[in-house]
Amino acid sequence: TIRQIIEITHAANTPGKYKLYTNDWQLNSAGGVEFFEDLQSGSCRPWVALERREITLGAQGKSRYRFEVTPPADAPDGECRFVIMIEGETQDVKSQNINLPIAGRIGVIVYVAVGNAAPKLEVLGASSVPTVTATQAANHPAIEVRNSGGATGRLSGFLSGTDASGKKFDFSPEGNPILPGTVRRIALVPTVPGGVAAADSAAAAAVRVQYPITIQGQLEWGSERVKFEQRFAAP
Repeated sequence: TIRQIIEITHAANTPGKYKLYTNDWQLNSAGGVEFFEDLQSGSCRPWVALERREITLGAQGKSRYRFEVTPPADAPDGECRFVIMIEGETQDVKSQNINLPIAGRIGVIVYVAVGNAAPKLEVLGASSVPTVTATQAANHPAIEVRNSGGATGRLSGFLSGTDASGKKFDFSPEGNPILPGTVRRIALVPTVPGGVAAADSAAAAAVRVQYPITIQGQLEWGSERVKFEQRFAAP
């Protein structure tokens, strides 16, 4: 049995009540998260025990909320994934003389590796991915990554390259989750000297990459280290 704690802070100046429950989830084709209240095929939510289904917190209050996961003894190697939903009370919000009932919620996604489950990532190819900032659109280099392992993986690493204009960049892979049995496009986000990221709209023009560019260095996930070198043509 694995036991963990979520610290919940109620930031309002009046008391608040919250419901807590689990959902299954998946990533859609656009990379967004979809939640499911009904048990999905292969769900591990029956293994999950929550401390309470409702909590009430005073003004500026905090709670250390406990949950635990108990896989059965015969559970195969793999990954248990679920989300704990923390949902506030419904409130009426007036919009154009209409009262709209609105309830906010936060989802805390939990990953549990069962047995020897581990990610196994492989770079399949190179492309570019459109990235829009507040001031402009840009095309970041991107790689297609397959996860043939039994657990979710995330790329990190130290990469660099010099573009067609002779300008040098450092690159960081997006830390988006790559679920087992899936292929996902991961952007390599450029930074200018001093570490200003391309996602910063004020610095976006300074980090526009001119293709073609060859990026090389080391990709990492978990304890794995892989040398990387790839030429990216003009998008």
